[in-house]
Amino acid sequence: MRKDIETEVAIIGAGIIGASVARELSKYKIDVVVIEKEADFCWSATKANGGLTRECFDPSFLFYGMMETFSSRNSDNVRLKNEVFAESLSITPYLFEELDVPLVTVGCLVIARNDRDLKVLESIQKNAEDAGIKANRMIDEKTAREMEPNLNKNLNILGVLESTEWSFCNSWRLCIALVENARENGVRIFLENEVLAIERENDTFLITTSKEKIRSRFIVNASGVNAGKIAAMVGANDFKIFPVRAQLCILDKAARGLVNHIIMAPGKLIDSNSIIPFISPTIEGNLELGFSCTQTNDASDISTTDEFNKIIFSLVKELIPLISEKDLIRSFSGIMAFENDQGFTEIIVRNSRYVPRFINIVVPFPGISLSPSVAKKSVEILAEQGLQLIENYSFNGRNKSIADFSNTISDEERDTMIVKNPSYSHVVCRCETVPEGEIIEAIIKGASTVDGVKFRVGAGMGRCQGSFCGPRILKILSRELNKPIEEITLKGEGSRILHYKKEEFLQKRYKNSC
Repeated sequence: MRKDIETEVAIIGAGIIGASVARELSKYKIDVVVIEKEADFCWSATKANGGLTRECFDPSFLFYGMMETFSSRNSDNVRLKNEVFAESLSITPYLFEELDVPLVTVGCLVIARNDRDLKVLESIQKNAEDAGIKANRMIDEKTAREMEPNLNKNLNILGVLESTEWSFCNSWRLCIALVENARENGVRIFLENEVLAIERENDTFLITTSKEKIRSRFIVNASGVNAGKIAAMVGANDFKIFPVRAQLCILDKAARGLVNHIIMAPGKLIDSNSIIPFISPTIEGNLELGFSCTQTNDASDISTTDEFNKIIFSLVKELIPLISEKDLIRSFSGIMAFENDQGFTEIIVRNSRYVPRFINIVVPFPGISLSPSVAKKSVEILAEQGLQLIENYSFNGRNKSIADFSNTISDEERDTMIVKNPSYSHVVCRCETVPEGEIIEAIIKGASTVDGVKFRVGAGMGRCQGSFCGPRILKILSRELNKPIEEITLKGEGSRILHYKKEEFLQKRYKNSC
């Protein structure tokens, strides 16, 4: 009989929160496992994240109705969110530098188009100041237009809030770097292990997954939109999740340069959907637009609609008229785990009221920004619950990311890489200029699917969305993993791309025609 896997802390979920907690715990002499139902890291809300970070104010204020309901929020929760916001601002730059993940600071301009918007901006600034964040100031229309020459000349601007520290990153590469670094420091990772049941047995939890039985003294529930379901397995569900689907749009790199900052305005309510117009540059050089927020009863529904794309474009073009639908290359959506349905986003970072040593974490928005401090807070709670923290003196916080062949290295470095490894001279993804060498390195570092390659090195994210490079990536995965090409999947079980080899397909077709 197979023995149960023993550990001290089991983290359920390998999104940005679970990854951050795992890496934080790896600083101590603690046995930690991460349990993830998907075939790779960051495949739920984190991969659908817009990549904004270091927000210098709570962006949930921009949701329609947020300001009106702010006074009804639990004061402890307001204090907690402000606390982790302020702490994360100081942690983030050093964290990104350690993990070798690009972070670009451009600042943010929030446009007030009417009196209501102006009140929202005033509330945003006051709440940030109450949290000790001083990186926000009101500027006049003339200054804003000098900073952003493509702002709509006919737009009525009553005021502009400039927030200087807002940045953007690649959220999935950050998450992958966190997990890779945690693993290098001893954390065990169990992918494609869906949690099916949790039982309490004396001082431990017995976690039954689709593949393993894992016994742990502590559980950190970082499963995002599934947090309520996971907590309910052991009676630790002292909260309720309201899934909210957010849809965003990605523009081709031809649109780069239309904005110099992240630009947004307070949201509008359209058919019960809160839609925030914003335009942001991305690490890859595209523009990102969005976004629409819709409460849904189906937490797995990440569909997109042309209707919302049209609404998003209409609102962002009120700010920047030069934005064109012709540059749209993809729209996508993700599910945020709201803790309530009253128009604002609470966060949960606490031990269950009902089950000792079971830590629930629900961070709907903005998860990337809050994750460094939330991880530290989680470790403090584990210590309060009896986890012994002994410093791991062999901890190495440094991570080396895959070199971005087309963007971040010099011509001389490229030449050196090609001489050492000729596979870097073979460009596989033409849109993003991703050579075969990068794809091979992604596979060596853990990518086993087409999406695993895509989210590590960007192959397939360009204008053609993988139409050209997709078949070539399949062949490289098959060769490097020594697996039949028809067994290579898009994103794990149930997502095979090729179901037959040509000969098998022709034989099957011939038999069916007889």
